[in-house]
Amino acid sequence: MELDHYLTQMALLGCDGETSHTLILALDGSVEIRFRDGRRANVDVRNGINLTHSVVLPNTLLQEAIAFGRTCLR
Repeated sequence: MELDHYLTQMALLGCDGETSHTLILALDGSVEIRFRDGRRANVDVRNGINLTHSVVLPNTLLQEAIAFGRTCLR
């Protein structure tokens, strides 16, 4: 069963009007960031850190994921 359809998510648009990133609130309260190119990163919302060290996140994207997760967890 694919749970992605049932989880809270948000699309971020790039300058071209296309989805550049998709933020998905995971069941454990973390946020998964899916990039247009297929990469994925996970963010610990409570501690505000990138859990996927192999993927460098710009600070603005990290902050957006944290804000999204904290808003959804209220």
